[in-house]
Amino acid sequence: MSLLEIVLGFVLTTMIGFVFVFPIYLLEKYIVLRTLEKYIDNITLKAIAVVAVNVLFFLVGFAIIFSVYG
Repeated sequence: MSLLEIVLGFVLTTMIGFVFVFPIYLLEKYIVLRTLEKYIDNITLKAIAVVAVNVLFFLVGFAIIFSVYG
């Protein structure tokens, strides 16, 4: 594998990551975290809630991918 192919693979992977991950990050930052700050005062409960939301995002994405390509 040439250096050009490695660099191209890295660039394409990074671009795909930005396209799919950045909207989820924005959704989580501006909606989920603000809601948690508003209603939950305990830091442990906030951490558990963030983990639960991320698992939910993963499962929804997994279900979509599995239903399309499954």
